[in-house]
Amino acid sequence: IGGVIVVTYIWKNIPYLRIRRQDWQYLDWDFMKKHMVIALPMAFQTSIIAVGTIIVQMALNRLGPVAVAAFAAAQKVETIALMPMMSFGIAMAAYTAQNYGAGKFARIKKGVNQCILMSGAFSILVGIFIVIFGPNFMELFVGAEEIDVIELGQVYLVTTSACYIVLALLFIYRNTLQGLGQSFVPTFAGIMELVMRAIVGLCFVDTLGFWGATIASPAAWFGSCIPLAVAYYYTLRRMKKNIRKLKREQIISK
Repeated sequence: IGGVIVVTYIWKNIPYLRIRRQDWQYLDWDFMKKHMVIALPMAFQTSIIAVGTIIVQMALNRLGPVAVAAFAAAQKVETIALMPMMSFGIAMAAYTAQNYGAGKFARIKKGVNQCILMSGAFSILVGIFIVIFGPNFMELFVGAEEIDVIELGQVYLVTTSACYIVLALLFIYRNTLQGLGQSFVPTFAGIMELVMRAIVGLCFVDTLGFWGATIASPAAWFGSCIPLAVAYYYTLRRMKKNIRKLKREQIISK
């Protein structure tokens, strides 16, 4: 439904984006290949995250229906809470790509730093908000009479909300690298996220119970964020070297 609405709006209000028959006559395969190299890994990452969540839910099935319901309700609340942080990351992908194409590397660093401050501050505030009002939001999904489900779901929200700042960094670093045209490290980080979530979920649910499932997501965020952060700062240092080299060449040419 959302796709139909978007296409209809574009067709009526944005003539430049309308797809016509002549648009398919001159396909630039090299141009398409460059986009697919970035687009396919991004789609693959989404699938990886979904698979990891399914694995954790399979482990949760052994704890009974209350645990499953609590996990599902808490994740719905968390999904809503995390949308602004996801938006910060998506904005950085477009911002980085535009400035990278324009050769304004200093603006990329400045934008990332400012986005880290904004998204980091938001992650702390939303974490506090979730801890305080999480049970009220879960009542929208399970009903106020499901006290056991709400209490167990609150355990999940309190645990994961303490690590929202890591997730905020993950969104920023991953989308920034994708904006720079890099696909390998974000894909590798997605695989790390799957592996960490699966290992923690499968190994700790039996020993730690529901809390073992709650730490699966933070473990996945840490496991994914580390290679992304290393890759970003390595890329940043490499760009600085290229800028200095370019300035030296310009001075010599003068």
